[in-house]
Amino acid sequence: MPHGMTSAGFHAKHLAGSTRRLCAYLEGRQLDDAALAEARAESHGDEEPAALLDGIRGAFSHYVSLVLALPPEAFGDVREVGRKRIPVTAVSLAIHIAEHGQRHVGQLVSAAKLVEAGR
Repeated sequence: MPHGMTSAGFHAKHLAGSTRRLCAYLEGRQLDDAALAEARAESHGDEEPAALLDGIRGAFSHYVSLVLALPPEAFGDVREVGRKRIPVTAVSLAIHIAEHGQRHVGQLVSAAKLVEAGR
């Protein structure tokens, strides 16, 4: 990628994978070995664009279902995030998932436009 940017494919994989991982924390779960291995594999692969989009759609669909099921009285419930089990509120984690996703959507679009402009 030009200018040292990461690829659109990486951002697509990371967008789906990080959303799934953060959703696990929102559900009150810690990551298992498979989720950690998936995170390490995000920087390489040969998936087709349709498969990457399906991954994003699935992760977003799950996220939306979790947010819609989160009652206001549970917003302050504490979730533990990461290996250090950092305490955060459920609502702040739900917002972080959206913000993190927005960042990677922007980077995905920028990377794809750079590739297209270079053709």
